[in-house]
Amino acid sequence: LNDERRAVEAAIQEEATAQAERALAANPDRGILIAAGEGWHPGVIGIVAGRLKDRFHLPTIIIGWGEGLGPVAKGSGRSVTGVNLGDAISAAAREGVILSGGGHAMAGGLSLEPHQIPAFDEWMVAHMAEFKAERDAALDLHIDAVLSPGSATTTLYDQVAALGPFGTGAPEPVFAMTDVMPTGVRRIGANHLRFTAENNTGRIECIAWRVADEPLGDLLRTGQRLGLAGRLKSDQWNGRRRVQFEILDASML
Repeated sequence: LNDERRAVEAAIQEEATAQAERALAANPDRGILIAAGEGWHPGVIGIVAGRLKDRFHLPTIIIGWGEGLGPVAKGSGRSVTGVNLGDAISAAAREGVILSGGGHAMAGGLSLEPHQIPAFDEWMVAHMAEFKAERDAALDLHIDAVLSPGSATTTLYDQVAALGPFGTGAPEPVFAMTDVMPTGVRRIGANHLRFTAENNTGRIECIAWRVADEPLGDLLRTGQRLGLAGRLKSDQWNGRRRVQFEILDASML
């Protein structure tokens, strides 16, 4: 059952991510992401919304309907610091853009007819344009600790994970790696980069989402030593568990 649930989550996350990337390609300045699909189960959409919010650093709403779930679509959203998503959803409900909805600053839920989704998306993009300064402020990174590639072990990952669960009010720790060399930088998927960060302490595999065509991607490919900021993630490779570093930002030394 757990394997089946993870497979469902992965499939929805993959399609929702693709929708988000297309939406941002069409309008890079949009201040919210909305992805929707038939059969997307309400028990999963909140989890996926949180993951996309973390990846794209934008408020995100995931919507599902149909396939035994009923004709009315259900949506779940997660926000970034400074942008009150619950208030925005409540306003959309008051104006008749959706059937109902509400929430609090960092999360919200809603109900709407599937045919209302395009108008809801347009309304939310216009509404969120008012919060650009708040979204920009949310991009400021708080570094919790400095880490070397050689000390990024599965044992350390397990110790950090034991501090969870992470979420609103308890964000996942962000680590900095100073003076590392990105090597073997390669593009994967539509717009992601994978590489190895190394220095005299050791090396660690890294993943940087949606940056291949962005300034951050250009920086990672300069062949120069950099400072990196990111989160520790657990990964399986050839049946072996390892730790990888999920890149949030980088800087020249």
